[in-house]
Amino acid sequence: RERERERERDKRELTDGHAAEEGPSSEDVGHEYLSSLTIPAPWAAGRTVETAHPVRDNYKFKDTVTLPGARCLYLRFDPRCATQYDYDKVIVYAGASTSSRKLAEYGGNTYGFGSRSVLGAGWPADQVKVEGDTVTFSFEMRSGREHNTPDRAIWGFACTVRAQESGDEDMLGMPVLADTALGFSTLVCHTLRVLFEGPAVTDEENTCKDLMQSQVLQRCVWKGASVENRSKTNTITQQLVDKLRILSGRPGPTFRPSKKKKVPTATLR
Repeated sequence: RERERERERDKRELTDGHAAEEGPSSEDVGHEYLSSLTIPAPWAAGRTVETAHPVRDNYKFKDTVTLPGARCLYLRFDPRCATQYDYDKVIVYAGASTSSRKLAEYGGNTYGFGSRSVLGAGWPADQVKVEGDTVTFSFEMRSGREHNTPDRAIWGFACTVRAQESGDEDMLGMPVLADTALGFSTLVCHTLRVLFEGPAVTDEENTCKDLMQSQVLQRCVWKGASVENRSKTNTITQQLVDKLRILSGRPGPTFRPSKKKKVPTATLR
């Protein structure tokens, strides 16, 4: 029984070893390669940030949107945005957190329920410009829903973030040819960058980095090395060998007289 168990264990190890040698499939590599592509921000599709509809009591929401490479962002709020009271508001920050510069705050409704008013100038009908490539939204429902408040008066908010100004909402898509050309250009640029800079450093290379920097391995003459490379290989001086022997307390090798003539003692040391 023990021998059978050992055979089964050996079979599993061989199977695992073959699977490890095969590595990831071409489909996995291709998917990882394509997923690493980053579409330039001016052409990147916008992202929509929104709360639940309608918002419930004690509802809190926070989200950060970043479009890398964008000089500024353009926010377009949904015309249905509404909250029960003006202090049930969304605050917009020009940065990656709520400690960034506060850009604006919006809340309230014009349907005659709750506060019957809006905060400040009301929900923006035009686009709101934010400098930089990051914007943060923070929303909190502080009031409790009243029994006569309809869903439209506590709809919450929805906002689309883009890296370029957009006209009508119906003109959001790109033409097919322009979209295809952009995809190919991005793929070509990414491929050229990989060819120029080389592939990304793998985890195995990071693990073996200290080993490859070892002075011992750098003195090795690898199989297939040219004569020029061999002649440039550094050698340890005899004085250094003597000091190392004294520090380690190990005596030098002893040879018979007949062997001293054939064995180069200095090279062996």
